[in-house]
Amino acid sequence: MLQTADVDTGFVANVDGALTVRAFCDRYSIGRTAFYEEVNSGRLIAKKRGGKILIPLTHARAWLAALPNLSGASAPSRSALDSRSAEVAA
Repeated sequence: MLQTADVDTGFVANVDGALTVRAFCDRYSIGRTAFYEEVNSGRLIAKKRGGKILIPLTHARAWLAALPNLSGASAPSRSALDSRSAEVAA
């Protein structure tokens, strides 16, 4: 199968614009168990051709865009991070 580099990340995808499970997990830093949980929940669409599971890049990008933004009390603010950096440097 022909392959081409995905220009926005440098990952290799097959010509029809899909990732294998391994490539998807590597690209988005998730494990295989989390990958299958996302597919089974319907949050991620995967296709099957023979014994190979493929994730179209458009669906992979939509999945990433649908993830919640990191914000709120659990995330340190930029000013808090800057003040901690200043304390360490002093």
